[in-house]
Amino acid sequence: MRRGVKRVAEAGAGLVLPPPDLAGRRVVLCYHSVDPQPSYLGLTPELFDAHLAWLEEHCRVVSLDELVAAPHTHGGPYVAITFDDGYADNHEHALPLLHARGMTASFFVAVGFLERDEEVMAHLSEIWATPAEQLRPLSWTQVAELRAAGMSIGSHTWSHRNLAQLPGAVVEADLDCRPCARHGGQRCPRGTEDCMRQVTVSDVLAGVDTLLTSTGKQTVRSPLPAHG
Repeated sequence: MRRGVKRVAEAGAGLVLPPPDLAGRRVVLCYHSVDPQPSYLGLTPELFDAHLAWLEEHCRVVSLDELVAAPHTHGGPYVAITFDDGYADNHEHALPLLHARGMTASFFVAVGFLERDEEVMAHLSEIWATPAEQLRPLSWTQVAELRAAGMSIGSHTWSHRNLAQLPGAVVEADLDCRPCARHGGQRCPRGTEDCMRQVTVSDVLAGVDTLLTSTGKQTVRSPLPAHG
C-alpha cells in the first residue's frame, strides 16, 4: 500500500515540478561497511565497485570539502563519498577500490569505537545486534594510511549515541574532535559548534541509491546498483 502511494506521489510530482538541473547538483553519499559478507549496514566490494563505476561515468566525484566550499553551476552532478563509524573493512576493501579509480572519500570515525572503549563497544554491540568480539574497528595505523592515501578523516562522535537524547554538556563532550585530531583527523576550526554542523552534514545528507538535491526537496532516483 505504502509503495503504491509513494509511486503515485512521485509520478504526480514529476508532472508538477520542473526537471532537476543535474549540472549544479551536489550530492553526499554515505556508506558504512564494505565487506564480502556484509551486514545490514554494508555492501560487498563488488557492489561498491559497481557504484564507483557508475559514479565515474555519470558524475564528478570530489572531496567533501570541495563539495561544500562553493556552489557549482555546471559540470555536475558533483558527488562526495563518505563513510561513517570506522570499520576495518573500509581500509581493507573500500580503500583499494577508491584508489584504483583515483577517487577520494571522507571517513568519519567513532573515536570510542577505534579506542575499543568498553562502554562504547557494549553500546555498539547492543544497537548493531552483534557480539562485541565480532566488531572490527579501524586501527589508528590504518587511519594514518587512509590519510596518506589522500582520504580525509573526521570525527563521528566518541560514542555513536543519539545526540538528540543526551544533555547538552554530554553532547559537547561527545562531539569533542580533539581525540580524532591527535591521530591526524581534521579538527573543526571554530570548535564544537562548527563540529556539530559538520557532523550533521555527514549524518543527514545520506544515500546509496538516492540523489538528494542540495537546494530543494526534490528526490531523484539514480541507476546506482541496488543496495543489499
